[in-house]
Amino acid sequence: MTSMENRTVQSSDGATIAYRIFGAGEPTVLLSNGIGCNQALVEPLIQALAQRFRVVLWDYRAHVDSPVPQDLATMTVHHCLGDMEAVVADLGVERVVLAGFSMGVQIEIAYYERHPEQVQGIVVLLGPAEYPLRNFLHVGKWLEPVIPSLAKIAEENPQLFQLVWHTALSGPWANQVAKLLILNPRAMRWSYFDSYRAHLADFDVRAFLRLAADLGSHSAAHVLPTVSVPALVVAGEKDNFTPLSVLRQIRDEIPGAEYFEVRDATHGGLVEFPDEINARVCDFIGRRIG
Repeated sequence: MTSMENRTVQSSDGATIAYRIFGAGEPTVLLSNGIGCNQALVEPLIQALAQRFRVVLWDYRAHVDSPVPQDLATMTVHHCLGDMEAVVADLGVERVVLAGFSMGVQIEIAYYERHPEQVQGIVVLLGPAEYPLRNFLHVGKWLEPVIPSLAKIAEENPQLFQLVWHTALSGPWANQVAKLLILNPRAMRWSYFDSYRAHLADFDVRAFLRLAADLGSHSAAHVLPTVSVPALVVAGEKDNFTPLSVLRQIRDEIPGAEYFEVRDATHGGLVEFPDEINARVCDFIGRRIG
């Protein structure tokens, strides 16, 4: 197991943001996670990257070791970018490789727009550059107005919503639903998924819905044609959160982007097929950037 250093930093509005450092090589890979995620679904990737590079995983507000903000209105993409700026400044590095899983793709692309001079390369992992709710289980646009409404109701009835949320994610049915609709049951490393699910079950549902609502109305797609650093796009053949069409469009819009499509991988591809994905990401960073 790679050594780990825990740190915290104060964001511009005073929020405490936690992050962890793995490995000691160059370049520094700054990893932005998925919404509601702990370290579990990116753990194999971190361990592989840290054998050669310095890897930094930071926690969004209300995630893992970053506290739930007093003002839930700060659960936005805009504040995520400010928090990311604070982490980069605290690291004391001039440039980083951005890697993003799921929601982290939107965040890294938006960060590139703000600070292209800081970015050495971009790794897109199974996530969209815009409007993720439109892709979720191929339901289209109807979730976009629903999530903000749920967020409002959850804030008016926090105890009831938290109980329903915890029960839905804690019961034995959760894994069965995941096997049926989301994951590859034959390839999934279930210990990783169980760790993620336990974290999500205890997540503050108000904070989750606030951030989900803001993500649902956010787009960084206009940034893609401006990317002038090496980029790798990783897609899962059977991803029901971020379909192949979305990742292929990102590939086509980033000039010169490399593309890696993982057969039978779902949105949990990082822990379904870690050997294939880890090898390709490490090769890309070492060959194009390191």
